[in-house]
Amino acid sequence: TPCCTNSLTSMLNDSRLPDVDALFIGGGFPEMFMAELEANSAMRSSIRAAIDSGMPVYAECGGLMYLA
Repeated sequence: TPCCTNSLTSMLNDSRLPDVDALFIGGGFPEMFMAELEANSAMRSSIRAAIDSGMPVYAECGGLMYLA
């Protein structure tokens, strides 16, 4: 039995996080999609609520910029 499974989601197109126990936001170039990322307030609210409720999160480079 695997210790974990991956679940992909789109910060640009999805409106909420899938049912997950932790969040990993990898690097990238969020400045290239700044308008689209900013426009998806539903996903940002979903992520904020998950983090506020104690979900472990790891973000690197562009993922950390997205969280800021």
